[in-house]
Amino acid sequence: MAKEMKPAVVPGFPTEAEEAVWWDARRAEVELEIRQRMKQKRRLDDLAEGTATEINERAAGMASEERARADSETKKIADRVHLRTR
Repeated sequence: MAKEMKPAVVPGFPTEAEEAVWWDARRAEVELEIRQRMKQKRRLDDLAEGTATEINERAAGMASEERARADSETKKIADRVHLRTR
């Protein structure tokens, strides 16, 4: 599993010039973090797509009451995952 990244902490700056110096000094680090987050998002998107396909295939053979319960549980799980990945 991918290492969870901590949110970047950007301090307050008294002037735009000081902020520009801070960002310039960390440019490579920030760009690397952006690339890692983009890769992680792609992996999650691929996983979600595969999972959705599998769920739809299984749901096709379910009775309507069973399908309603499964849909409800799936929504709960999706909501929890969404909260963790925001």
